[in-house]
Amino acid sequence: MVVDQVMNLSLGGMMILSQFPIAPGEELQLTLRGHRRRRVALSADVVWAEPSKELPGIEAGVRFLAQSIETAQQLEELMIEVLATPRGRRAGVRFTVSLEAWWRGQKPEQTAPVELTDLSLTGAMLTGERVPEYGERGLLALDLGDGVIAVPAVVAWRDVHRTPCASGLTFDRGQQASEFVAKVVRATLFHARSPVL
Repeated sequence: MVVDQVMNLSLGGMMILSQFPIAPGEELQLTLRGHRRRRVALSADVVWAEPSKELPGIEAGVRFLAQSIETAQQLEELMIEVLATPRGRRAGVRFTVSLEAWWRGQKPEQTAPVELTDLSLTGAMLTGERVPEYGERGLLALDLGDGVIAVPAVVAWRDVHRTPCASGLTFDRGQQASEFVAKVVRATLFHARSPVL
């Protein structure tokens, strides 16, 4: 099937925009293509379909059928590739999370519990009663259940007029930031796997 656009994607399914008729209950054979010529072949059931209210075509929600371990790994790699794809003025895709975290500045009084609310390969947004000051350097830390992980960052912006207050972080470039983001992505996006053959 030719799909004009993948609207959202997870390990269990996706929402698509198609220019071809599509109906609930249909089984589809799909090939997802990444930006680096990566291809993942999947079978999926159409769960719902309706004319798009914003774009020409049919929007549909599809659920992936049982996948091999190899296919599940390929899909995970494709999703990480998509996260690194520039979007407009952003260096990569941001995704929404809701994780308890801690910000530790260079002084003891700069340590505070925060909520990690969105994340990309290059930075994050924090919210909370006390968020770090613009220009402050420190560590963003969280526990995903298998030990604390942390990444060095600098505060790129701060907005105290939001409720709750928010700060935007820019991660230090390097392997530590990549590993931090990969662990969060795997823990939050990839923990609920579809049935594996």
